[in-house]
Amino acid sequence: SPRLFRSARLRHLTRVFGSRVNGCMFCDDLETHMALKAKTVTRADIDALPQYATSTRFTERERAALRYVEAVNTTGTATDETFDALMMYFTEKEIVELNWLNAVGNYLNLIARPLGIGSEGFCSVPAPAHAAPPSEPPTRASQS
Repeated sequence: SPRLFRSARLRHLTRVFGSRVNGCMFCDDLETHMALKAKTVTRADIDALPQYATSTRFTERERAALRYVEAVNTTGTATDETFDALMMYFTEKEIVELNWLNAVGNYLNLIARPLGIGSEGFCSVPAPAHAAPPSEPPTRASQS
């Protein structure tokens, strides 16, 4: 199979969570909508993401992936402990795919957030608790 992650649930969880960690409301809204529409996760799963480390809604494998996504998105790297936990549950190829999925998500977050593109109302998403609000996008008048 060309897909290394056979779990669509894990793909969706990591994409939604990465967008939330980065404070990208547009991506959070879109990723949450797509995950719920695909029925790979429930609303309760999405709502439990802030407590992923202790919530019984997530497996140890999912927790390891979410911990890695959180670390990379907040610090730009992962500690040996975080990476070792990831290696307990994923092959090297799966880790590369997880990293790629997260990098693509970050790329999209870095397009939408600086431009002030917010939620489009695909579904209800919470405001980011730990992310700074996006600055106002430049106007044409301020660019001349």
